[in-house]
Amino acid sequence: MNHASRSRLVASLVDQLDHEPFQPIHRKAPHGPPVQGWRARLESYFWPDPTTDYIHTTRLMQPWFTRAGRLSRILIDGAAWTPDQRSEATELAWTMLEWGRVTRQRAFSPGTVERVFRKALGLDVQGPVPMNSGWTKVAALATAFREDHPSASPHVIWDSRVSTAVTTRLERLMLAEGLSQPKRLFPHIGPVPGRGGTRPRPRNLRWAHAYQRWESQIRGSELIREVRDELNRRDLAMPHPIDGERTWTVRGVESVLFMDGY
Repeated sequence: MNHASRSRLVASLVDQLDHEPFQPIHRKAPHGPPVQGWRARLESYFWPDPTTDYIHTTRLMQPWFTRAGRLSRILIDGAAWTPDQRSEATELAWTMLEWGRVTRQRAFSPGTVERVFRKALGLDVQGPVPMNSGWTKVAALATAFREDHPSASPHVIWDSRVSTAVTTRLERLMLAEGLSQPKRLFPHIGPVPGRGGTRPRPRNLRWAHAYQRWESQIRGSELIREVRDELNRRDLAMPHPIDGERTWTVRGVESVLFMDGY
């Protein structure tokens, strides 16, 4: 991997998103006026419709992340969950799937939830660990508490919208520089298939197969942390409905890319 080229492309990606106007879209129609800049893009976030905006979503999810973080620390410390704690983790995971509208999970069970937590935390796991558009959300849930630890590794929700935004923009930047091998610069990174909006988008380069692969989840999260760190090197504040303003987080970057990848 050429780290200098990768860092340069990540910086250019941050510039691109900052300078290009963005038109929020709902049901394939413009919603509100175009906005520009990372802050304005984040403030234009909504899911699943404009009545549930960035402020509402942040306040909704913060208690889930706090509870999940407490459960994750128990596993990191080498202890086992009690039956009540296992039940709480299962409830939180299901809540996350309901929020993401991805509850059709064949493998859903308390045991699967614990294995996904452990895998996302980098702990030993016994048995199969599924990955898809639902379990990526549980991986993010399990690791969100790490957001304030610079050396830690929170996971991103590496879904079709986020992966589409990242790969489309990086491909455009690579082609402008005459680069043609994304698998070398961004190993295991690739678009996750999805429906709606403008996905899939035309591609000229061969990206990795990312669907249902934990390695892509891990590397996608790593890449989004690089984008977060680039934003924070520039001393750009992230608006936050609870903290007022703070440094950028994986969740903030993810929200911007989620809207961009529709």
